[in-house]
Amino acid sequence: MRSSFFILLLFSLLHVYSFAQQPYTILISFDGFRYDYMDRGITPNLWKVAENGVKATSLRPVYPSKTFPNHFSIITGMYPENHGIINNTMYDPHTKDIYKINDPAQVRNPRWYKGEAFWETAQRYGIT
Repeated sequence: MRSSFFILLLFSLLHVYSFAQQPYTILISFDGFRYDYMDRGITPNLWKVAENGVKATSLRPVYPSKTFPNHFSIITGMYPENHGIINNTMYDPHTKDIYKINDPAQVRNPRWYKGEAFWETAQRYGIT
């Protein structure tokens, strides 16, 4: 009984160790975060993350320069006219639906989205 416990514990630890060795991608995006905010010394933890990873040196917003169109462009690599999220609030005259970024039911409705997020592409190619 005791040896079974130790074998189970060993396999559990090996699984945790192998899981911890896999690289992660963490995307942090701040809306309205000026380019020089990190240089002001008020975000030491963000600097630690950036020093051990990747930090964008410049960005160019898509048009319209709104929150959700830009965030969806970041994760899909597509322009708003291609991925379908053209504003934070939109009206569909055919279905009479209103899309709002603060409406969970509409945000979860896949009919609004025409792009594929980078993590979906990675899964499709077996990278994750």
